[in-house]
Amino acid sequence: MSWLPDDFVHPVLVSLPGGGHHLRPIR
Repeated sequence: MSWLPDDFVHPVLVSLPGGGHHLRPIR
């Protein structure tokens, strides 16, 4: 996921209310 910009992470967090916190550390 490091190849994705920070702007892309935000919409993902909104799409995944339960998995959002999981994507945080991957950043």
